[in-house]
Amino acid sequence: MDEPAIGASVAYLGQEIHDAFEPRLPSVDRRLEALGKLQEEGIETCLLICPYLPCLTDLEGIIKKASSVVDKIWVYPLSLRDERKKRRMERIVGRQFPHIADHFVRVSSQPHGPYWEEVRGRVDEMGREALVEIINCI
Repeated sequence: MDEPAIGASVAYLGQEIHDAFEPRLPSVDRRLEALGKLQEEGIETCLLICPYLPCLTDLEGIIKKASSVVDKIWVYPLSLRDERKKRRMERIVGRQFPHIADHFVRVSSQPHGPYWEEVRGRVDEMGREALVEIINCI
């Protein structure tokens, strides 16, 4: 049987994005700090960059910040197949980040479009260069 692993999800780094999407959840720094403490105790740790939010997720920044406290990183795209979830995300982005709202909506509705192909390529490239295993689920 495999050893147990503990993970957390992160989709952003900035406080403004945290306040818009997850105001009641622990900050990214607290999540990573907790994973670091668990890793120090010999527990395998992992991070899910999930969901990858177009124009908002700092992929490179998250990987750089997390690579010393996790053993694996998974990267998952934003999925807006559920109409209610889609409307909620569009409302939050339109209200909090109006400068990217049109692009966010467009690329979020095209999971196989050129934007996601570029993100897939960046994740693959980072996986080759990173000190931690990165699993690309984009």
